[in-house]
Order: sequence, then structure tokens, then C-alpha cells
Amino acid sequence: MSYFGLKKLEYLQPQGVKSGGNAFLGVSLSRYSTMGHPDTETLQSAFDLNDITDRNYDYVLSTNDDGWLVGGGEPGPYKLPAADSSHIEIMHVGTFEESLGGISQESIVDAIESGDILVPQMKIVPTRIRTSWASTPELELLFDMEPAFPTRKVPLPNNWQLRFLSNQLTNYFRFPNQAAPQRYHCSVTRKISFRSLSHRINFFKKCKKALATWKKAGPQPLVGTNSWKYYFNTGGDDDHTDDYTDDLEENYNDTSSSYGDEYASGIWLYSNRANRTRYFRPNFLPPYDTD
Repeated sequence: MSYFGLKKLEYLQPQGVKSGGNAFLGVSLSRYSTMGHPDTETLQSAFDLNDITDRNYDYVLSTNDDGWLVGGGEPGPYKLPAADSSHIEIMHVGTFEESLGGISQESIVDAIESGDILVPQMKIVPTRIRTSWASTPELELLFDMEPAFPTRKVPLPNNWQLRFLSNQLTNYFRFPNQAAPQRYHCSVTRKISFRSLSHRINFFKKCKKALATWKKAGPQPLVGTNSWKYYFNTGGDDDHTDDYTDDLEENYNDTSSSYGDEYASGIWLYSNRANRTRYFRPNFLPPYDTD
């Protein structure tokens, strides 16, 4: 089966789902901002997602109590304070308990670290922004594959890595809670409403300017100043970072230049959107235009 043919996949075996958990594999778009929550880490510096928010509520009338999920997260105090949880889900896992319809962390780690699942450098670019058609509209930043299918002229479309990885995971694993996204997106805020139709139009004009800038720069690796403490930590998770030093972060530019941002632009295993449990380095490195 082609690694590029996106399939619509809901829960693989709905009758076997015993818990509505939200664990998943994905990429992080977290980036610290003085406008956001102080606990936010910078795991990518390519996209300042505050360019598609409205912190002053000039255009937006209201959101749900999560406030802004991106651009450093929500500082509060009149929304729920939370660090930046921006991400793109690649495979829904649900739970790490097999008895509840999920799959163990060990099974996922083994599949990736053995090389059975190829993780390319995650160089991506946002393609459009929209509000969903849900009864409680969600503002979404999308990462479409452009063009939609590989061609002779463009054998590797922008954002091909997301579909390439998603389809490998879909083909490799089989468990009830498993699901693949129908679209690759990052949730910006939920239950959004605008002050008026003209405010909505002007907000999206502002967002389109940001998108134009990002598209002009092209796909970028997802690496930030805090990425290296996970890259150099063989445990790969938040709880085991003894090898990380402040000096390494201070010398991020030298480190990035020596190792190359692409070698740290990997993926994450999450127990929920606020908690990363494991980082995976790319194990399938460029070039990608050879046989």
C-alpha cells in the first residue's frame, strides 16, 4: 500500500474501546512567549502561532475556558492557565492499557526504535486556517499535503511526512482505540465566536498574511531551544533529563549548527495534549529523492 494514500479511519474496533482516553503520537508546535504561560517550552521556533491568535480580543468575542492553546498557551487569570499544548496528531492511541482497547507504550517504542516505523525529519508548513463546522466551532490551523498527491514534477509534496508516518502506523498497528486523523491540524482555540461578520473577515485577513509568510519560507524543521535536552537524553521523556545542562541551551545556536535541526525534528508520544511522555528522534534521514 502506498504510504501517501490517506485513508479515513475512525476507531478500528469501536466495540473494543473501553476508555475514551486521548493519548496519541504527534508533533509538537509548542513555543514559549511572554504573552503565554511561563511553563511553556520552546520545541519549535519556525512558527510564531501568536500571529494567528487575538490576544487582545479585538476580533474575537469569546472562546471556551481553555483560551488560547498555542503561541505559549493561556496565562489566565480569567481562562484556565495552561502551558502551550499545540500539536498535530498523527495516530490516536487513546490509552496505554491494552485491556481498555489501547496499546502499551513499550509496543510503540519498540516499533520505532527497531526501525520498523520510519520517522523522517519532520519539516512542515501550515497551509490554511479555518473554523470547523462543529456545533462548537474550533479554530484550526491545517497542514495539508500540497499538492494533494505526488506527481512527477513534485514527487514529495509539502507535509508529505505527516501522511507517510501516519499510514505506516495505521498499517503496522492493530488495536481497538487506533484511529488516524481525517485532516492534519493544530487546534488554536475552541468554541470561538467573533464580534461581527466584519471582525471575522478582518481576523482571517490577518491570519492569511501570516500564512503567506510561512509558505514563502517553505517547510521548516520543528526544533527549539528546549528540544536538545530530549535529543541528548537517551530516555527521551520529560522525567529523565539529567544529561541536559543550561549551558547546552545557552549555546543552542552552536549545537543546532553542529548537529543540524533536521536531526532533532522528531515526534512525541503524549498521554494527553498537556503531557508528553516520550520523544523519538528521526531515524530516516535525508536525502529522500534517491531510490
